[in-house]
Amino acid sequence: MFSTSGTEGTTTGVGYTIKAIYNNVEYTTGLVYVSGTLTINKNSVEATQVTLIVTTNSLDSDTIQITTECPIQNILTIYNIALTSASDVGLSIHNQYSWTDNIFSSPLHSSLVTFASSTNNPIVSQYESVSGVIGAGVIPNQGALVNMISNKILSDNFNFNTSLNKFRYLRTNTLYPNDTTSINLLLGASSEATPIVTSGNKFSAEFPMPNNTGNILYMVWDYRQSTEIFLNQGISAYDACCNGQPLGPTINCNTVQGGGYAYPDIRNVNLGTGTGTVELSYAALGEPDKFIVEFDGVEVINTGYRGNSSQQGDLNAALANLGQPSETIQGVGTGTASFTKSTATTTATVKVFAPITNSTWQYTLGCPGGVATPTPTPTATPTPTPTVTPYVPTPTPTATPTPTPTVTPLANTLPFYTSNASATNPASGFSTASGACNGQVSANIQTAYFTQNVTSWQDVVNNNLTVYINSTFNVPYNGFGTYFKTTYPPNTGQTFLMGGDPVGNYGQVSNLSTCSPPPTPTANPSPVAWYLNGGEQNGFTNKSDSCNYNVSSFATMYLFYSPGGSPVNIQSQEDLDFAYTNNYAVIAYTDALQQNTFNGSDAGTGLPMYYGSTLQTSGAPGLKFSIGSNGIVNLIGSSYYETCLQEFTMTAYNYFWTTSSNACTNGSSSPTQTFYHTGSSSCLSLNDIVYVDTAKKQKLSDVAPISGGTGTGLYWYQPSPCGSGNGQSARININSTVNNLSNC
Repeated sequence: MFSTSGTEGTTTGVGYTIKAIYNNVEYTTGLVYVSGTLTINKNSVEATQVTLIVTTNSLDSDTIQITTECPIQNILTIYNIALTSASDVGLSIHNQYSWTDNIFSSPLHSSLVTFASSTNNPIVSQYESVSGVIGAGVIPNQGALVNMISNKILSDNFNFNTSLNKFRYLRTNTLYPNDTTSINLLLGASSEATPIVTSGNKFSAEFPMPNNTGNILYMVWDYRQSTEIFLNQGISAYDACCNGQPLGPTINCNTVQGGGYAYPDIRNVNLGTGTGTVELSYAALGEPDKFIVEFDGVEVINTGYRGNSSQQGDLNAALANLGQPSETIQGVGTGTASFTKSTATTTATVKVFAPITNSTWQYTLGCPGGVATPTPTPTATPTPTPTVTPYVPTPTPTATPTPTPTVTPLANTLPFYTSNASATNPASGFSTASGACNGQVSANIQTAYFTQNVTSWQDVVNNNLTVYINSTFNVPYNGFGTYFKTTYPPNTGQTFLMGGDPVGNYGQVSNLSTCSPPPTPTANPSPVAWYLNGGEQNGFTNKSDSCNYNVSSFATMYLFYSPGGSPVNIQSQEDLDFAYTNNYAVIAYTDALQQNTFNGSDAGTGLPMYYGSTLQTSGAPGLKFSIGSNGIVNLIGSSYYETCLQEFTMTAYNYFWTTSSNACTNGSSSPTQTFYHTGSSSCLSLNDIVYVDTAKKQKLSDVAPISGGTGTGLYWYQPSPCGSGNGQSARININSTVNNLSNC
């Protein structure tokens, strides 16, 4: 608010009319004869001037004095609050927000939030405030559009769940302190910002700044996850609580159980009334896990943590995040333990402690004396058994197991995808429609905004709509005259041309066409062998040594995973990645019929050994595996394998040229792709062999139309720092060997 006051004598009988025009709104005193004040509402960031018009009814000269005061600044305090769950202690995410008001866009406010440990409910992991003048900096203006963002960047490791996590806001004069009662009252009074829009690892929701007089704005990032608990049912409180009822799901003995990250996972096993030896078979298939069995109120089995001793540091860190002391890894991940059941008690409890996020485990608790699975004894009041989610994978993967980024669009928005090129802002597309259909698009999805509701890109073309970069419709998208894609997977969806530099027509869409599906690949039912540089119990104790020796056509193994039903033969690096993503255990066999598991352990220590491997019958290995005595392929870090090849970047497989000069001229603006070669540097050298995957299943020449002899080939471009500063061209022949390098 600001005011304009006029001063005049009251004895002259002269009248004045003072008008003030601000932001296209007129304020007036009307005809006045005495001094007074005219108050104007300054409610816009962009409008910085007021126009004063003074008229009088006097025919003679007269004097009036006008004073225009500066705006009275309204101060707003913003509280940024993050609510988290106890199960996510130690995870991190970036909370961000910004706001727009017509053509004005605020700076981005960003805070790193590390999820705290607390007995409070809810857990408040962030309670920060910032104060300032309304409409300045990061303090939203009246009626502005505020965008709350959860952004997984840098080393963040929290995964936003659009089904559970929420954005909430409230403008008020009420102060809600950082205590359980106040935070719960705040949640009840706040509103939810919807819809949630997904863009890669960034999730956001917008809300209009409430137009009230509240001097506090609360923004709440609600990251709480629902936690499964077990409840017992009884006909009375005593029956449910104190009548010997086991807490948790009850399953029969001799039943395979499996799961992942838990601290602990608790399951009750029905052993029947018989007596005898009860054997626990366990397998920590990835990270170290601990298995405990309790019977008759006593701990009868405690395996300690089992797994690869090289992961001791990871185990210590995970336990520390849970506020627990370190424990030493006691041995390899698989084994057996037993106890003697000497009473008629029917139930044992199995607890699995798996404190590391990527954990995968299995166990079977046998029946007493190895007898058949018991039939549960009926009771007068049967207790419903909660459904157990067993460790059963989902069906066989598709040809492209990479998850497709998704978006929840507004009615006046549509998602689209750019190329991998990063030299333009905003990101640009492909030079041709076929390149957009066939090429690898960027996973960083873009959002197109329109001035009316749309349901498809055909609507955009039919109504000649302009693509804008934001919801205020003030900046058209600069498409750089390139082609974009409407869906993520190759050879799906539609492509379109969008105008921009240097031809103009910013944000204009044309040439909408549908991508042709790829040809259906021929099925390969025959199991595929992996070739090794060592036979059973003849691997390497040193991981790096496993890459230094060539594989042999006489040392083979067959890899399988079981998604439920028939096991699936692993025939590529992508299959290995799919098995890891879905927590499927990978088993190595000596034969394609899976009759004998591959014993990869050290004959002296029994520990898993490392093996170099490839899908080719000879040459240097492309991958290394860690394999145990029972054929279980152990995790190495966050995968079932590590590469023996050098990763590098150059233009995509379908972006090549017939001359070095053309590669240098066009390469820097073309999409890039990750490849692998036999050298030791991220820049290519002469005689390096280029592969599409780390398993060496495909060379570059298998996917690119290279022809001619070994002394010819096609040219690809490798960006800086390779070459002399402007990148280099690499000629690659029909054998996928680099036979010429030139500085650009």
